[in-house]
Amino acid sequence: MISRRKFIKTSLAATTLAALNLEASANEPKWDKEFDVLIVGSGLSANVAGIVLAEAGLKVALIEKMSRLGGNSVISQLDFACVGSDEQVNAGIKDSIELFVKDLNKAGKGFNDVAQSLRIAENSKRSYEFVKARGVKFASKLKHLGGHSVARSLETEGGGGAFVQTLNSHFESKGGASLKRVKADEIIFDESGKVAGLKVREGYKFDKSLADDDLQNTAGDVKFYKANKAVIFASGGYSADKAFKAA
Repeated sequence: MISRRKFIKTSLAATTLAALNLEASANEPKWDKEFDVLIVGSGLSANVAGIVLAEAGLKVALIEKMSRLGGNSVISQLDFACVGSDEQVNAGIKDSIELFVKDLNKAGKGFNDVAQSLRIAENSKRSYEFVKARGVKFASKLKHLGGHSVARSLETEGGGGAFVQTLNSHFESKGGASLKRVKADEIIFDESGKVAGLKVREGYKFDKSLADDDLQNTAGDVKFYKANKAVIFASGGYSADKAFKAA
C-alpha cells in the first residue's frame, strides 16, 4: 500500500516508485472501471489538472478518500498573489515579476528554489486568468499581505470552499467524474512496467481514532480502476497524518 508519508518523502514520481519497490505485475487484474486519467485528490491542484484534461476531451476521474471534496483547500481563504492583475492595473500599482521573486526569496530566508520562485511569479497572472475564466470570483480590492512589498494579493469571494466548488462544478460540466470515499492503495503496472491503473477501496471511511489511518484502516471494498493514459497524484491531507507529523 502507498502511504502518504512514503510518497511525500520523494520529489519525483519515478523516485517514489523505485523507493517503494513496486514491481510490474505479470497479469493485470480484471478492471472494474476505466478512465483515460485518474487523479488522486480533489483540492485546488487536482481540479485544475482535471479541468485541463477534461477540456481536452479525456475521460477523467478525481478520487477522494473523504466524504467531501476539496481537501485542505476548502478551509483556506485562498488569497491569491498575482503580478499584473486587472485590480493592480486599476489601482495604479507598479509591480514586476522580479519584485515578486525578490519578495518570495526574502520571505523564504534564502531557502527557496529560485527557479521555482520564478515559475510561480511568471505564471501568477496566467493562473489567475485561468480560474477566473472558469467562474472563480475575486473581490475588487487588493490585500497587502505580510512578505509582499506591494499590494498584489487577490481575495477569493467565498474563500477556499467557493473556489474549489466552482472549479469542481466546471470540471464536472466538462464530463469529469468526482468519486468520493475512494482511497488509492496501490499503483498497478502492466507487463512492460508502465502504470496501468490503481487498486482502490470504494466506500472507504476515514477513522481519525487510528494512529495511522493509511496503514491500519481496512474499510471499503477493493476495486481496480484502469488508467489508459496516466495516473496523477495531487493529494495532501498531511495534517491528519499523526505518524508523519511526529516523525
